[in-house]
Amino acid sequence: MDQAFQITGFIVEDARDLSDLMQANQDRFRRFLPQTLAQNLSTTDSEAYIIKKKVAWENRSEYTYALREPSQNMVVGIAMIKKIDWEQKTAELAYGIGKVYSGQGWMSRTIKRIAAIAFEELHLQTLHIVAHHSNFASIAVAHRCGFRWEKTLPKEHTVPGEAVLDMELYVLHNSDRQNN
Repeated sequence: MDQAFQITGFIVEDARDLSDLMQANQDRFRRFLPQTLAQNLSTTDSEAYIIKKKVAWENRSEYTYALREPSQNMVVGIAMIKKIDWEQKTAELAYGIGKVYSGQGWMSRTIKRIAAIAFEELHLQTLHIVAHHSNFASIAVAHRCGFRWEKTLPKEHTVPGEAVLDMELYVLHNSDRQNN
């Protein structure tokens, strides 16, 4: 059953929810969204983060979305269109959801919606998802959304306190969407 979750831009009033999400899910976000986590460890930090992301949205350099739980309009996840190359018409999608809400298909549906926005409204042609081979949930989202594995990116991702990780690149071309 598809619950009526929402995907919106962030507003400053979301700062407490965003900070609470990050703090409650530090173990989930520490490894694969470390910069986002580090910028959202308090409500004050999250206010600054949201303001920075609103400026990025206005500048068309990055689009950061809140995934909202339907009954309380609470922020339970985050998704981004980032590393936008307007000349090549490419971007990377990044995402995370609170553990309580994982496994319900919300992130797959979110990424499908955000991919549609990227292709139809932003007129991008190619989207990337970069995931570690051990991040089975992220890889499953990529597959469910029609992304195909393209290659391994050596030494692509730095995790605090770990060796630099190789990551897997998944790609979706706008022209391939009709086949999904």
